Parts: sequence; C-alpha cells; structure tokens
Amino acid sequence: MKKLGSPKFTKIIIVVLLALFVISFYYFEPSTTLRILVILFGLIGLWQLVKSPEIASVLILYLAVYAFYNLHYGLSVPLAFLLVGLFALSIFLFFAQANLDNSKNLLEKSIFNIFAWIMGFSVLEFFLALDFLPINPLAKALAVTVSFYLFEKIFYLYANNVLNFRRTLGYIVATLVVFGLIIILNLKFGF
Repeated sequence: MKKLGSPKFTKIIIVVLLALFVISFYYFEPSTTLRILVILFGLIGLWQLVKSPEIASVLILYLAVYAFYNLHYGLSVPLAFLLVGLFALSIFLFFAQANLDNSKNLLEKSIFNIFAWIMGFSVLEFFLALDFLPINPLAKALAVTVSFYLFEKIFYLYANNVLNFRRTLGYIVATLVVFGLIIILNLKFGF
C-alpha cells in the first residue's frame, strides 16, 4: 500500500490521466487551433511534472471538466456518474499536488482529509452551479479550474503556516479577474 502513495506511482497516474483527457479534448473539440494548444500545454505539463506538478494537475482538471460537460450535454451521460468521477478526480489531484510537492507536513496533518473533502465538494458545487448557465463548456471548465486552483493555494498556504491576508487577497483578486474575463468574453464574443 505504501507504493500506491509514492510520488513515482502518482506521476504515472498523472501521465495516464493527462493522455486520456487530451484525447477526450481532441475528440470533443472541433477547433484545430485549440487542439494544438492543448497538446502543447500537455507537453509542457509533462516537461514540468518534476519541478511544478500543478501545471499538469490544473490542465487535467480543465480537460476533465470540459470532457464531463460534453459527456453530459452531447452524449447524455447521467450527471450522477460524472459527479462521482469529478469528485474522485479532484480529491486525487489535491492529494497528488501535495504528494509531488513533498508536502509531508500537509499529508501528515489530520486535517488533510477534511481539506480533500472540501476540495472535492467545492469543485462539485462550481460544476453544478455552472451546469445550469447557458455558456460555453470551455468557459465553464475554466471557471471550475480557477476555483480549484484558488482553494488549493489557500489550503497549501494554511498547511505551511504562511497564510496571511495579503497573499490570500492576491489569489482572490486574480481569481476574480479571471472570472471577470470569462464573463466579458462570454457576453461580448460568445466564448
């Protein structure tokens, strides 16, 4: 059981998930430009997996949420199955990020499991809230991914005892700017 939690095994799962969701994006997205960009970002995520695993984690979540919205809208997969998959994926990505960052102090804290559950439920909340809005799945996936990144960074700062108002405010402002851009691009250009 110790091997399943090892960083090497976590990296293998991340590579497999990244490949799976890049293929699913390639299947659902008709734009050749976006397909090429996702492949390039996937290669960058693999290249930076050792130094900065959050690139691969965020890309996996973005592509997974996009695939789940397309499975729900296009192929009529029941929402309950997608929610279970998204919940498990978000908890795994939160665990993988902590595991690959060598955050032993975060993994050993008893509150880590609570953080993981909160992360899973917050991603589900955003996914379900955006499910009812008539916007592009690309924008929905971006909003869910940005919220995941915000919560992940706040939990990481808390676990490392460096959480303060200024840092938290910086992440919140950056998140609100991205949400604002999503709204403006959606209203103006139908992004």
